[in-house]
Amino acid sequence: MPNLPSQIAAGSGGFCFSKNISKVDKAKISKIFSVFGHYVEINEKLFDALTSLSGSGPAFVFLFIEALVSAGRRLGLSKQQAMVLAGSTVSGAAQMVLATNEDPIKLVKQVTSPGGMTIEGVNWLEKRKFVDTVGMAIELAYKKSKKLMGE
Repeated sequence: MPNLPSQIAAGSGGFCFSKNISKVDKAKISKIFSVFGHYVEINEKLFDALTSLSGSGPAFVFLFIEALVSAGRRLGLSKQQAMVLAGSTVSGAAQMVLATNEDPIKLVKQVTSPGGMTIEGVNWLEKRKFVDTVGMAIELAYKKSKKLMGE
């Protein structure tokens, strides 16, 4: 199950194998998927969770980028400047998570300082339940997937 960023070799998703597949064939298939980005082997029972996160997730990230771009525009940046800064900010943060395997909350703490500008925005997002809101979007996508599959 690929996602939209797979079109530029930056996708994520997963696959599952039957019990009868050979290790050689497993390795070949895994190599094919790696060309499209980051893919993980999962249990077939988790496909609704996978598609909710990595299939629907890009739309939620695109909305977040749009929010960053809109804010940048309101603050005086050109659309192109805001797009480059927002896109590279999200890309860089995502690459940092993958490269370091750090808990994202630990990375948030590395960016913020008491009384600083970043913690001001983080506190605002936390008061508005940002993490819960995004989590609910994933859960709603998951429930819809289950419904579409007749479960």
